Amino acid sequence: MEKEMFSEKKLQLENGDNIILHYFITKTTKGYEEGKEQIYGVEIAKHCDNLLVESENVYGITDNHEDILYLVNKISEHYVMPSSLLNVVDDFTL
Repeated sequence: MEKEMFSEKKLQLENGDNIILHYFITKTTKGYEEGKEQIYGVEIAKHCDNLLVESENVYGITDNHEDILYLVNKISEHYVMPSSLLNVVDDFTL
């Protein structure tokens, strides 16, 4: 499995804590030499004071690179937290 950072978002919570969200596209190769296929997913990592405090991932969402780019763009654009990732992906229909 490979992962590539898509974006980084910084924000300050109401309680004053500063957090950084990293959004990744994951890529897994499925199949054999002649029939290899790339399967894409999403991972979100939440950092506070340079410590990883929460992360979540969903592998194997789609084999379409454009669809995963659209999804991860929307997720990062709306500051989706790791705890909400599964629900957002469930609502995403290809």
